[in-house]
Amino acid sequence: MALKSVTLHIGPQKTATTFIQQCLAAIRPALRGRGIALVNRAEIVALDNFDYWGAFRRSTPDRAAMFQKELREALDRRLDELKGRHHTAIMSNESFVGVPQPEYRDWPRAEIALTEAFEAIGCDDIRLVAYTRRQDTWVESMYMQRVHTGQDYSFKDFMRTRI
Repeated sequence: MALKSVTLHIGPQKTATTFIQQCLAAIRPALRGRGIALVNRAEIVALDNFDYWGAFRRSTPDRAAMFQKELREALDRRLDELKGRHHTAIMSNESFVGVPQPEYRDWPRAEIALTEAFEAIGCDDIRLVAYTRRQDTWVESMYMQRVHTGQDYSFKDFMRTRI
């Protein structure tokens, strides 16, 4: 059966994306039973040319094309798992809205990243699911993540590098 629709989960970091991805992974067998293929974050970031996707500043047209090919192949692998029974796919990756590293200057690349993903998927029915968060709690969460990963600076210094 041909791919009828794709749902892209495009929530940026710190908007429960990891939780949503874990929940989707936990119900993957049930999704398969309903003809839904799941291409998760880990599969997307493992692609050889992931770092050259349009979400990143270092992207070039030829490397972006290689990423698009790999993304479509990853989707096709998931679609092939159930021998043509899939008719819908779910893809989830924070980078669909751009990559906020370093200092959050790459978010304007979201349009490029999504355009490249749409072209790679090649499906007319693409649905976007986006989650957001209040800015004050988002900033606090980003700061706490940095602290928990060993970075040592004050909240004031953190904000100074972000604004």
